[in-house]
Amino acid sequence: MSIDGLTNLKTRVNYIGETSVSRLNQGKLWSLRSAFKNSYQYAKIEKLPTNKSFDSLINPDKLKPDYDNKIVSVEFAADFEAGDVFFWPANNTHWMIYLQELTETAYFRAYIRRCRYSVKVNDTDYYVYLRGPEETDQRWNQKAGVTWNDMNHSLVMYIKNNEETREFFKRFNKIKINGQNWEIAATDVLSVGGIIEVNLVEDFNNSLEDLQTIPEVAPIDVTLPHISGESIVKPFDVLTYSIVLASDGMWSLSSDKATIISSNAESAEIEIISSKSGSFDIIYSREAEDDIALTVIIESLF
Repeated sequence: MSIDGLTNLKTRVNYIGETSVSRLNQGKLWSLRSAFKNSYQYAKIEKLPTNKSFDSLINPDKLKPDYDNKIVSVEFAADFEAGDVFFWPANNTHWMIYLQELTETAYFRAYIRRCRYSVKVNDTDYYVYLRGPEETDQRWNQKAGVTWNDMNHSLVMYIKNNEETREFFKRFNKIKINGQNWEIAATDVLSVGGIIEVNLVEDFNNSLEDLQTIPEVAPIDVTLPHISGESIVKPFDVLTYSIVLASDGMWSLSSDKATIISSNAESAEIEIISSKSGSFDIIYSREAEDDIALTVIIESLF
């Protein structure tokens, strides 16, 4: 073989990979790049806080069919890791990298969870994934003719693991969510690298304590599409919810704790029919768009 032939062969080997694994990875990477141009799941995303844009595929998680859980595929050049957050401009949502699929070696593939809320720690805003409360029962007590129930609601929060968040999210510190105090019961910094899993328990509100600086978790940017209405309600309440910055959708509920009395494309009148505390989601669905949801907490009747 001539020198030119050997040079060409070496160039081809370097291009497609020297081993079967590298050739397989290169082929899968080409397929990913091709899908960026042809797939319905294509999404342009912006990594925070740099706002640098990357091409990606975002697919539903078929093992856990939840609108807050998806799977992202993006080239390694994006340099993502667990705890990082990106913005999806097409539907004005934020997502946290939760768990990388390490068996995928051709490109970065990971499970992601939607961040509907943000929390300010010192002077830094962090987007967080928040789940709960999921309790469906209530513990009641009676003494001397007085009846009361224990505060047994709990939440789970995921936040970026760094020195600032590790310093704040320690046991017995408190944060405020929708006007309700929650106490940090435990933190897990080991299970998922890059993420602190914060377990919160419902706590009594204290007007004197609230004069201190207690960070408050609030809904993310109200300039984005969202549902407007009360997020903490009582059994048998009748309330009206409206959609903001979106249109042409339909309303639904995630459970039978409430019912839709009437609705149109702009608003829905909802009645709480459960006599027990708990929670449910109000969902506004649009064709070819991600659902918009608001979690509603039903407080105890007494």
